[in-house]
Amino acid sequence: MSNTLTEQIEEVENKNATDHTLVLFNDKEHDFKYVTACLIEFCKHEPMQAEQCTLIAHHNGKCAVKHGSLILLKDIHEKMAKCKLTTEIN
Repeated sequence: MSNTLTEQIEEVENKNATDHTLVLFNDKEHDFKYVTACLIEFCKHEPMQAEQCTLIAHHNGKCAVKHGSLILLKDIHEKMAKCKLTTEIN
C-alpha cells in the first residue's frame, strides 16, 4: 500500500526534525571527569556512554554525542558552551 503525498511529506519533515547531530570536540582544558559529568547532565547519557564519548573525543578529536531536533541540540549546545566545552551542530 503506497503512502499519500501528504504522508510522504510528513515522513520527510519528521526525519529532518531529528536529523541533526551534536558533536563534541576534544580540548586540553577539561579533564575526563568534568566532560563526562556534563554529558550525563546535558545529554542525559548513562555514565558508561558518557565515558565512552569522552574517550572517543579525546582520541579522535571529536565525537557525535547526541542526535535529535535542532531545537533540542541548540539548547544542549548553549549549556555546553557555558561550561566552556566546544560543540557544533551538524
